[in-house]
Amino acid sequence: MLVSGLDVHKNFSQAIIMTEKGEIIKEAKIRTTREDILNFYSSYPEITIAMETCYAYEPIYDVLDNAGYKVKLSHPSKTKAIAYAKVKADRIDAKVLADLVRSGLLPEAYIPLKEIREMRRLCRERMKMVSERTRIKNRIRHELIRKRIKSEINLRSKEGMRWLKGLNIPVINRGIEIMEKINECIKEIDKEIERIAVRL
Repeated sequence: MLVSGLDVHKNFSQAIIMTEKGEIIKEAKIRTTREDILNFYSSYPEITIAMETCYAYEPIYDVLDNAGYKVKLSHPSKTKAIAYAKVKADRIDAKVLADLVRSGLLPEAYIPLKEIREMRRLCRERMKMVSERTRIKNRIRHELIRKRIKSEINLRSKEGMRWLKGLNIPVINRGIEIMEKINECIKEIDKEIERIAVRL
């Protein structure tokens, strides 16, 4: 049985291939690209690859998974604790990951379905959009207060938006334009979420 540790970073990654007895067969620093990752493993179709669930894991995980490799994701904090206790390494790197796999000590992290991961990404994006829209609304309210302009109209309604535009205040108009664009983006995200939800 062959095992591998893949320490993924933004531009370059450290990869190692070992036997179950710990003999190093191949080791290299490679670019974190689809081509370089697949090229490194091209001669070893039957291999178990361990990766840490860092910020950049998803694209590489999908590349390896789609190519038919068995990929295990490690739980970062638990991997670190076990590595210090069992492997005596100074940091979590490719060799530590490979050692943990071959010794059966790798604490695996849950890997959601690709659709669920995409759903989560969209929900996070939507949340940021809504937060930005709220920030702009508050800025518009502050501008009205600063100019001592009062209104009994609900500023979130269509009537309220028309009233705001009628004030012809540049900073408010710019805010409205941005909010309208954000609303369009949120609608697009909602449609994507609905499409994914139908497949689940």
